[in-house]
Amino acid sequence: MRFLRGVIFVFVMSTISAVVAGGTARQQAEAEWKKWESQSTPLIALSGAQSKIERSEFLRITNSKDWVAYWCRHVGKSEKEHDEYYNKPGVPEVDFDSCLVVATTLGKTSNTAGIRARYHETPDGTIQMRLAPKSYQTGPKADAVQPYGFFVIPRSKQRLVVELDTNHLMGAPPKWEKVASFANLK
Repeated sequence: MRFLRGVIFVFVMSTISAVVAGGTARQQAEAEWKKWESQSTPLIALSGAQSKIERSEFLRITNSKDWVAYWCRHVGKSEKEHDEYYNKPGVPEVDFDSCLVVATTLGKTSNTAGIRARYHETPDGTIQMRLAPKSYQTGPKADAVQPYGFFVIPRSKQRLVVELDTNHLMGAPPKWEKVASFANLK
């Protein structure tokens, strides 16, 4: 009988420990996301699931020529179809004297509706942009997608570092991985 009580005690304590630890991990994840969400939102964010660009790319775009070229690749149109009057590819107009664009594609993947972004200036003056895929679950077959995000932020000559949340577990804290770094602008 004493042995059985000991086994039950160990089982109960293990269960309580697992529940408490799970609650702590969940609270940590929620705190991380709240911290992330409190950072600055881009001036404009365009995001979706179907880019024509089939590979993962992270770019800082600082002029109209590069912007038009990248947008045309994204929508699968020729740059020759673009002019400032007709704008057949639908290139959004950006004031590059005041702003820059952080452009990203995640390549061929699944179950991602787009990308969320936040940014802030670190104590050393670096602009840190963090990107998080807007993932969802399906079953039994996943949705094939090629997600993208275009994020317009105030122009800065500071170094820019882009990090991507690579944690694929729902409800877990973000796992930030540096995916791109851009030197100071001249």
